[in-house]
Amino acid sequence: MSLSSLNPQVAYSNRLLVAYWKTNVVEILDIGNKSTVCSPPLPFLVRSVLLYNFGTDKSLKGSDYHAYLLAGLGDGSVVTMMFKEGQLKDLKTISLGHAPVHLTPCVVEGRKSVFAAGNRSTVFYVDKGRLVNSPIMLKVGITLCPRSLSVHEIIQEVAAVSGLNTEAFPSSLMLAMPSCLFVGRIGDLNKMHIRTVCHGDRFFEDFLLTRVRGSLWT
Repeated sequence: MSLSSLNPQVAYSNRLLVAYWKTNVVEILDIGNKSTVCSPPLPFLVRSVLLYNFGTDKSLKGSDYHAYLLAGLGDGSVVTMMFKEGQLKDLKTISLGHAPVHLTPCVVEGRKSVFAAGNRSTVFYVDKGRLVNSPIMLKVGITLCPRSLSVHEIIQEVAAVSGLNTEAFPSSLMLAMPSCLFVGRIGDLNKMHIRTVCHGDRFFEDFLLTRVRGSLWT
């Protein structure tokens, strides 16, 4: 379920998103208009769902209003659909491996985006009026972790992702793992600089995540 608002300046939402176990269908319930919109059956169980406006306009008729439904599936896929004129259109699917996908809204250099993490990770954003995604590449530096983590393990073991916006960590993301907590910030959709913090009695050095357009990593 999700109650996220298409207008980030409003602390409530008139739309409720519900994903069903047996049918793998996502339903958008409009509480104000008492209407519903259903997606087609998706290929796998939905683990994370988000209705998000990637644009800056608040009005449905605004030129920079870009609402999309994103569904992170349990098989490592992400399904995206445009939400326009009360209908879901233009269904697309990309694969991030085979682990369940987490979806987290974020802001990259003033651009509204969504960070998706499975076995691999990517950032969704709107460019020239259409939804695109940029795979995230990881380059791991020296670590004092009790056991050395490979690039694949860092994303594979992500248990949760959350946005963080403080004076010390502006426009950042937190990636929680069973024994590690990574705090990072995406810069210009090209680099993510990671500051590591103490988690219990464990300490970690710096990590650098870089993105190369059009490439994938494993």
